[in-house]
Amino acid sequence: GGQRRYRPTFLACAAANRGIGGDLVETVHSGANPTFSATGVFRNRQGPETVEELPEISSYGFADGRRRGLILINLSTSAAHAVLVEFVGQAVSGTAKSWVLAADSIAANNEFEVGELQVVMQEGALAQFQSGWEERLPPFSMRVLTWEVEVR
Repeated sequence: GGQRRYRPTFLACAAANRGIGGDLVETVHSGANPTFSATGVFRNRQGPETVEELPEISSYGFADGRRRGLILINLSTSAAHAVLVEFVGQAVSGTAKSWVLAADSIAANNEFEVGELQVVMQEGALAQFQSGWEERLPPFSMRVLTWEVEVR
């Protein structure tokens, strides 16, 4: 008791579960679309290969009646990226719930030998949330948003 250590992968799954619900809806990216290359064993497990132009920003949207969910992920290990969230309708009371998973280092973890927790999920609310909301996603971070839209 009081000594729970949640690994970053578990925290990412827990954050995603907050936003997932209803139907998966298309998200569209425009403007700058930074990419990266990765070398590893990806297909057929036959030696390393390099995959080019993987997007640094990923997004997943959900709709369930009036409820909306959005997962934003910055896979860059060095750069923050600006994100502009636009959606149809008005957010009820102009607020959204938010969960952010970020750390000071890409190698951060929550194992006992590191002392204090290095990776935590920050929960909060966004006031004045509306279509056109903008933020900078820190490197190697994840933000999950949920809100309700007004039905007219």
